Amino acid sequence: MESDSHPEDSTALLAAAFGASPIPAAIVDGQDRIVHANEAFARRQDHTDPAELVGSALPDLHSRSSRIPLGVGLGAYTLISLDPAEATAGGPSARYTGLVSREVLLGEVAQAIASGRRNALLVLHVDRFSIIVDTLGPAEGDRLLETLLARVALATRADDVVCRLGGDEVAVLLRHPTTAEDPGATARWIVRLAGEPVELDGRSVVTSLSVGVALAAPGATVESLLRQADAALSEAKRHGRNRAVVFDPALRAVLEERSRLEYELRVALSSGRLELYFQPEVDMVTGAVLGVEALARWPHPSRGLLAAGAFVELAEQTGLVDELGRWVLDEAVSTLAGWRDLHPELVMRVNVSAMQLARPELVGDVGAILDSAAVPPHQVCLEITETAIMTDIGRSMDVLAELHRLGVRLAIDDFGTGFSSLAHLKRFPVQLLKIDRTFVDDLGDAEGRAIVASVLGLASSLGLAVIAEGVETDEQRRALVELGCTRAQGHLFSEAMDQDSCRRWLATRR
Repeated sequence: MESDSHPEDSTALLAAAFGASPIPAAIVDGQDRIVHANEAFARRQDHTDPAELVGSALPDLHSRSSRIPLGVGLGAYTLISLDPAEATAGGPSARYTGLVSREVLLGEVAQAIASGRRNALLVLHVDRFSIIVDTLGPAEGDRLLETLLARVALATRADDVVCRLGGDEVAVLLRHPTTAEDPGATARWIVRLAGEPVELDGRSVVTSLSVGVALAAPGATVESLLRQADAALSEAKRHGRNRAVVFDPALRAVLEERSRLEYELRVALSSGRLELYFQPEVDMVTGAVLGVEALARWPHPSRGLLAAGAFVELAEQTGLVDELGRWVLDEAVSTLAGWRDLHPELVMRVNVSAMQLARPELVGDVGAILDSAAVPPHQVCLEITETAIMTDIGRSMDVLAELHRLGVRLAIDDFGTGFSSLAHLKRFPVQLLKIDRTFVDDLGDAEGRAIVASVLGLASSLGLAVIAEGVETDEQRRALVELGCTRAQGHLFSEAMDQDSCRRWLATRR
């Protein structure tokens, strides 16, 4: 895997990269003296030859521009790129200068492959684009794409082919890169350019790109090149976004294995071969059982019993997470209904993924499942990670509010590992925080205890209950109780158990 870093750093390389770009651009030194300029920039300054501007002071730019520090190897040099909306005349079609249709792109890719020369296909995706559109509106989203496309133009040659595949995805055919390493370097340079702030609606917005790169090889087809670029793009997203990944044989083996696992998961889900395990939550002072967390397990025929972490991400990437999430919720609530004779007030905790939270049908599904099982809503707690909530704060707030009105309990899982601020936390209609196990592991030192104490203090000020996850030793239990946390789950009290084992365990705790 290749991450976002600078390609070979030299002003000559940069000059070649943006020389033919239709976007006015220049490189300036630390005193804002022009070192290089392209023809589009020269024309904006009423010059025909960019060389005439070299050594002169950067003019006062009344139109919007981007200043991008060029970083390692280039000292104090800065790239000045004029806003594409200011640089071109006409409407949106004029601003997207040089874009081709998908059909034209596919034809160009086919010709490039047939030529037998070195070619590469890049697929670019704007990370979390929907959040920006939801927050600032479609017009500003379109403006963001214009700016990012301008930055793509700075890193590509005039005869390269750029196509907006739709929405927030762009494809670039790099014609005849000089070396096999050039496409990866270009992709990393595009990622670098895209990461600089963009002025939208009067505010500075930072976004990023994920890029997948496929190199045309003997025997390649248009379809195989697209699949490889898409696969590399998925790998870039899987490893945190804001990076470029080049498809290689090692990735091919990984993807083939993931493809087999996806097929097996589809079969297991459709044929009812998944299981739910349950881990109890207890009061560490009284020993009372307060609830259980439902955990998906997959008894794989060759890999043994797989925990959710081994397949939930795959379910999200392949569109299976909705079906999986509904099955887990339905099975968990039905199980709770069958345990009411043992523990009438037991709370069932069910995890909800970011993709489930984004589905408008989630609230209706929850309500229908509760009605079908005749389970009171307050006995079901949906656990949602900070990261899932922060993926789209506005939409999350609306869905959480509807779930709260439905009467189910809401918890923030893995608290402390995400990005929520106190201001957001105060607005979320949640009743519970779950302290991540990494903080429980650090209770042996003063800093770790201080972090847990601060979380407990925050929760107390907001009227929220707290559960500690991953409690495995009596020393951790004593430390938590001393700090004021009395609710926990972990191997110290019980491992996750299958349905029959958990029912027997509950029977001994009636």
